[in-house]
Amino acid sequence: MPMKKDKIQTETQLGKQKDKQNSLIRNLIFYLIIAGFTWLLYGNTIYNFYNFDDYRVIENNAQAAKGIKGIPDILLHYTQMKVA
Repeated sequence: MPMKKDKIQTETQLGKQKDKQNSLIRNLIFYLIIAGFTWLLYGNTIYNFYNFDDYRVIENNAQAAKGIKGIPDILLHYTQMKVA
C-alpha cells in the first residue's frame, strides 16, 4: 500500500510542476504579444524628429534640466511655460 501513496504524491508533484511551466509559458506569450502590439503602435515614431513644442517643454525647461531630481517638483508644482 505505501507504494501507491508515494506514486500518487509523485504524480501530484509532477502535475503541479507542469501547471507552473504552462502558466510561465502563457505569461511569456502574453507579454510578447503586448510587446509586439506596442511595437506596432509606436515603433514607427523612432525616426521622427522633435515636435514644434519640444524645445519649450524639454530643452528650455528648468525643471526638466534637473533630471531625476526634478521629478518631485514637476509632479507637485504647476509651472506655466512662457511662449518665446
